[in-house]
Amino acid sequence: MSQAAPSHSDLLGAYAELNGDLSALRARFSLSGLQLIAFLEDPAITPRLTNLDGFLARSTIQRLQTKSAAVLEHILDTTPDPVERRHAATILTRLACRWGRLPSPPRPRHPP
Repeated sequence: MSQAAPSHSDLLGAYAELNGDLSALRARFSLSGLQLIAFLEDPAITPRLTNLDGFLARSTIQRLQTKSAAVLEHILDTTPDPVERRHAATILTRLACRWGRLPSPPRPRHPP
């Protein structure tokens, strides 16, 4: 007896668990290409997929920001070279400003 196709709601939950990996989703449920396309084009699912994809993208960016900051902080804590430390501190400050965690520093004004 054949197994019933998973509901689009079940597929959406698994898609979230798999961090948006469509290949893994297709493999987990043994979906045909047409079944996957039907899921992705379902009008009831499309807005949720869009929101979920946005969330997954923000989550990935935040994770990368945290890792980047940790690497630079490690350099600040462990490198005796003052030039490397200043370089790491400058990058951390610029990234923090870009990520919205610090106000942008004033730009130096050069006389005309």
